[in-house]
Amino acid sequence: MNRRPPNLLVIMCDQLRATALGLYGNPQVRTPHLENLAATGTLFRHAFTPYPVCVPARVALWTGRWPHLTGSRTNSVLLQPGEIHLPQLLRDAGYTTGLIGKNHCFTDGDLARYFDTYYPAGHGGPAGDGGDPEIAAAREWVRGLEGRSAGIVRRAGGGNGAAYAAGISPYPIEKHGTWLIGEHADRFLRVHRDRPFCAWVSIADPHTPYQVSEPYASLYRSAGVQLPPPEPPGYPGKPDRLRTFAELMGAPEVADDHLRFVLSIYYGMIGVIDDVVGRLMRTLDELGLREDTIVVFTADHGDYMTEHRLVRKGASLHDSLVRIPLLLSFPGKVPAETVSDDLVSLLDVFPTLTQLMHVPQPPGRSGRPLPLRPGGAEAPRRRAIFAEHGLEGMPAMPAEARRALDRYQTEHGRPRPAPWQVMANGKLKMVRTHEWKYVHAPNLPDSECELYNLVDDPGELVNLIDRPEHRERVHDIRRQLLDWAITTEDTLPPAAPNRE
Repeated sequence: MNRRPPNLLVIMCDQLRATALGLYGNPQVRTPHLENLAATGTLFRHAFTPYPVCVPARVALWTGRWPHLTGSRTNSVLLQPGEIHLPQLLRDAGYTTGLIGKNHCFTDGDLARYFDTYYPAGHGGPAGDGGDPEIAAAREWVRGLEGRSAGIVRRAGGGNGAAYAAGISPYPIEKHGTWLIGEHADRFLRVHRDRPFCAWVSIADPHTPYQVSEPYASLYRSAGVQLPPPEPPGYPGKPDRLRTFAELMGAPEVADDHLRFVLSIYYGMIGVIDDVVGRLMRTLDELGLREDTIVVFTADHGDYMTEHRLVRKGASLHDSLVRIPLLLSFPGKVPAETVSDDLVSLLDVFPTLTQLMHVPQPPGRSGRPLPLRPGGAEAPRRRAIFAEHGLEGMPAMPAEARRALDRYQTEHGRPRPAPWQVMANGKLKMVRTHEWKYVHAPNLPDSECELYNLVDDPGELVNLIDRPEHRERVHDIRRQLLDWAITTEDTLPPAAPNRE
């Protein structure tokens, strides 16, 4: 008797960096359900997003193609017409498909065509309250948190204190987005248990604004939270774009006590995510579906998480932003209790899933199957991993960002930084090995590029780009980058024009 095609459950978090988890070496954070999941499959210790921004990373996950190929290089450019994606392939193959949580990927047309179920829920909570006044009130409380926290950065004429907003919600956790996403995902699994399904459980946390309810808010007392090694004052040796970004965010003015509080809330949000993961795994076991279900746990990108005194993302390709968690579990098909040190990409998930699910892979994919090594067979290891950043169009250099801030203050009579404009600083490219990282800033002097020794300086505090002893190393890495840029050009023919 043939077994039915495998189910797919993809649990993706938003802005969860790998090293926030105990699984990745953080002794401060406990995630027992994720640890149980990791024991049933393979944990990839060195997994990276191809682009540390929501939409580009999510499009890359579902298409298996570089953002510079899909054109989704900013949150305003969703998955473009003509791009083949995995939910499309699975829906065409007879799967029931569901998106539960944050979208930030598919157009309304794709949602209507390729998803049987869509439950939208973002950073403020669910799109609708279902008639529950407490859900509505909790959503409004979250949405107002940044406004109530704008005084965190105490600097006349500047600063972005709202970026550091953090708080303890007075509403029960059951009324907030992550918990409700878990409830609706659980319902999807139960309703569609009798036919193959693809469920994207897209959790909008631990993204800003950082907030959580009790008892999760008290899991990690802020007084006992350890901050990362401090960035030297003035960010010496760092590119001007990062110094300007930190200035516009108001990073130098945020007190250490508040940074610890932010971390404690971020960790508490992870606690909620872990419990949702545990609930979904119990449901699969209860329904007898665990052996038939591929489970992926990952994130679209990371968070500075107080490194360099920053939060959120932007202006760099530091590991805090590009290194993500990645767990893959499929009993009997994916090795259990395994930790891989290979350099892997979020782009690799697409070809891995098509292989495991016996779905023909369309041409033009950028990733390669994850190194699961069934039967002990060794696959060639990558020497380096790559990532990119920077919006299409005219670069916004630091001086322009400052002028934009000044214009806003003049025109509106109140301060507002423009850190997202610093993000649009050209097309940054990263080359990373286990030992070294190089970030290239095209058409700019070497002082805007970066080189870090990750063995001696895992926090990427000391930029070695101007050291004469590393000149040959930089030349070698640039040759790798050039080869990557050439080989990742699109091999697909351009789409025929629509003449209708």
